[in-house]
Amino acid sequence: GPLSPGITGVAVWKPEMISNLSLALDYYDVTVKDAVNTPDPVDVINNCYLSPNLSAPECARIGRGASGTVVRFDLLNENLARIDTSGIDVNARYTLPVEYGEFHFDGNVNWLRQYKETTDAGVVSTGDVAGAISDWSGYPKWRSTLAVVFNRNNWSIGGTWRYLDSMKVYDAVGLGSLNDSVPAFHYFDMYGTYRYQDLFEVTVGANNLTNKEPPYVPDTANNTSLIYDYLGRFYYARFKLTFD
Repeated sequence: GPLSPGITGVAVWKPEMISNLSLALDYYDVTVKDAVNTPDPVDVINNCYLSPNLSAPECARIGRGASGTVVRFDLLNENLARIDTSGIDVNARYTLPVEYGEFHFDGNVNWLRQYKETTDAGVVSTGDVAGAISDWSGYPKWRSTLAVVFNRNNWSIGGTWRYLDSMKVYDAVGLGSLNDSVPAFHYFDMYGTYRYQDLFEVTVGANNLTNKEPPYVPDTANNTSLIYDYLGRFYYARFKLTFD
């Protein structure tokens, strides 16, 4: 959806005393209008049946047959109105030449101050979910990645550390004490690449090397959240061919 005027600011610093190092800091405070998403079924039901005489706009999403049974429940992708989010992104990049090649370090850290969705009816559907997780997504207060790559001639080998902060479970269903939080998560990935001139490139790698299982998030159909690597350890190979 379109972005409304917000506050953003970027600062980039390349210290002269440390060559090949750059630091960037980005503060954002953004509103997205007409954001595309699907309505949350629990919010639709609650907003409808808790309204006087079933007068809420969400009631139009629920259709009943002659016997009173539900025959229609409209939860399609729609322009749901507005997303308000703010936070800080920090990026650091450093290149270290060595005798047999060079190392590249690339680190990113995000601090999420706020994430709030408002429906087209003006109802705050999720509240501020920064630091919370649900079936559709997770909004960790802190998340980061650190990539380290070593290059030598036509070869590269790299690894990535991914971090997701601990979060409170957004208990929309009201399951209570089944599981009210998830711990912090660490993922480790590795890959290797060979390039032959400008003709082709071959990459093999593995994600989630430690085969870490996702946590239990109780308000989901598949017992976890899509923010996690729910496939476990994952191997892949990629071949890239370049034509002039």
